[in-house]
Amino acid sequence: MIRTLFIIGNGFDLYLGIESSYSDFHRYMIKQWSDGVNLSNQLENFFPALDNNGDSLLWSDFESALGKMDKDGVLEYCKLGFNIGDYDNIYRYAYDIEDSPSSFLTPVLFELDECFHAWVNSLAIYGGDPTIPFFDRSALYFSFNYTETLENIYKVSENNICHIHGKRHSSEKYIYGHNSEKDAILGDNSADDNAFSKIEECYLGLSKDCYKQIQNNKCFFDRIKESKISRVVVYGCSLGEIDMPYFHEIKNNIPNTAEWHFSIYKKPEDVNSVLNLIKAIGLNKNLCHTFDFRK
Repeated sequence: MIRTLFIIGNGFDLYLGIESSYSDFHRYMIKQWSDGVNLSNQLENFFPALDNNGDSLLWSDFESALGKMDKDGVLEYCKLGFNIGDYDNIYRYAYDIEDSPSSFLTPVLFELDECFHAWVNSLAIYGGDPTIPFFDRSALYFSFNYTETLENIYKVSENNICHIHGKRHSSEKYIYGHNSEKDAILGDNSADDNAFSKIEECYLGLSKDCYKQIQNNKCFFDRIKESKISRVVVYGCSLGEIDMPYFHEIKNNIPNTAEWHFSIYKKPEDVNSVLNLIKAIGLNKNLCHTFDFRK
């Protein structure tokens, strides 16, 4: 008997025609969100990293971009309009500088989170392709997606699914963020130092604690181990560094003899991502295979 674990990424929903890419999120922000153009501009100023095409990284690799905050630029933005010459009390000036991230950065990040949740909840779930390779409704499913595609379209029991980052239309908070480490940063004076501390606090609030999510879902990882998985099928995952702890944990809970099958879409980028993951988590290359599930 083949005991299968499916690992589901956003490419799975995209394959079904669901508009769930980060570029789709950006379009939603611009067209559907109140003052979305201003929000987009502020975010691109705070997170100015560009992708290989020279476009904002936010709308192609959202989580990685969140880990590349321009903290110096954020402080300068927060300090705009505060002129020490306008104050008759230097301590009041210092207080306003120290508190400026709470007044300018925090509301932007709060609005980003609200917009992100609204966009996810707005996604239309439809489609379905019964010819997808290896598909088995009785298998276990580890999903990075917030959508209920598996439950609604493919009628997979929710008891067999772990939505590791939260699930739509539930009380769970959607988990997203970067995995970059805290910086040791200092300003030009104590007011700047305290403002930087608040910026750093906001930055760390955008991080994703994969190890905490693993612990919170320990029962599902125990099920993976108890099931003695003989085949792992990865659908539509980017296999990026941010989510690598999950793949390490899965690998540690299945037999070394299990076969791994990775869907690919873009060559050679996807092939390289698969090879990097095989090396990173120590898989037997002879037991790893790729397939294009569009065919």
